Amino acid sequence: MKNYFIVMFAFILIISSTSSLAAANTSVNNNSTKRVDAKCHVALFGGAETIYARSIKSNELKQLAARIVNLKVMTELSTKKQKIYKVFECVLVNDDFSRLKARQIYEKIAR
Repeated sequence: MKNYFIVMFAFILIISSTSSLAAANTSVNNNSTKRVDAKCHVALFGGAETIYARSIKSNELKQLAARIVNLKVMTELSTKKQKIYKVFECVLVNDDFSRLKARQIYEKIAR
């Protein structure tokens, strides 16, 4: 009978520790896959500059600038897709651009 209680106690201890580890692992994964809105100040082929907005995973913001170069996107400047030539900076939608020109363009575009 004494052995039964020891085995049950060990079993409960193992189950509770693995479930807490699984819960901690799930919260880490949820934070990295959470979707956020970002905006980028870009130059298009032809020289025009605009703001490009996109929904991304929160852990992809640093790589976003490199990923959208040469991407064809719709803009308010044309009815056809235009190719992104250069990305000046990307920030979260609620953050401000560091460049003055980017802030001026962002104020002008329709949201």
